[in-house]
Amino acid sequence: SYIQREKFDLAQELCKRCLDYNKACFRAWEMMGEIMEHDSMPKKAAECYKNAWELQKMTSPTVGSKLVLNYMKRQHHIEAIDVCATMFEQFPEYPEMKEELFKKC
Repeated sequence: SYIQREKFDLAQELCKRCLDYNKACFRAWEMMGEIMEHDSMPKKAAECYKNAWELQKMTSPTVGSKLVLNYMKRQHHIEAIDVCATMFEQFPEYPEMKEELFKKC
């Protein structure tokens, strides 16, 4: 993918084009979050991950973790803790996630 090859401008353009046609494409939102993280834009990254998280009905531990970390970068601890709580309810089989993320919050 363009992201793996660090061609973020091309990846962003394709994601934007995808989202122009389908705002419910959670994978495009997730990839936009990765691009925004790379560009050191935690606010925009968090917005993208939040869209992906909500579109996936809060069922992706990967997206949830990325959302928590970007909330933490922005000092939005309450939102981060809310996402952590949702993740712990849905994914109790990931105790290492609980230790890593919740201690950071």
